[in-house]
Amino acid sequence: ADIFSGVFHLRGEIYPLVDVSPVLGLPPKKIQPDDMVILLDDMSDFVIGMLVDKIHSVLPFLPAEQKMPRGIVSKQMESFVKGVLYYHQDKQQVVHILDLNSLFRAKQLVAHY
Repeated sequence: ADIFSGVFHLRGEIYPLVDVSPVLGLPPKKIQPDDMVILLDDMSDFVIGMLVDKIHSVLPFLPAEQKMPRGIVSKQMESFVKGVLYYHQDKQQVVHILDLNSLFRAKQLVAHY
């Protein structure tokens, strides 16, 4: 599946836009006018936008709160998730922490850049 979704314009700059869903074993995202994009600007020599389903909130966390994802995510996704966080008082909600270095070195993505 093609992960390159196009380009987007932000503050006078044009950036490539990717959908990493297929790399993570998820169905490709259909682009809609109200889609959300996370701008990743700490990626060596390039800036890229990544499509996301939704941004619920920004959560600060300590490294000690991060747990290993083994058995929590699919085998295909495991190499791209460096940890999970359980949050809220009941600890029932899980946040997956993506390993962006591994994700953007995946052969499915590297082939495009």
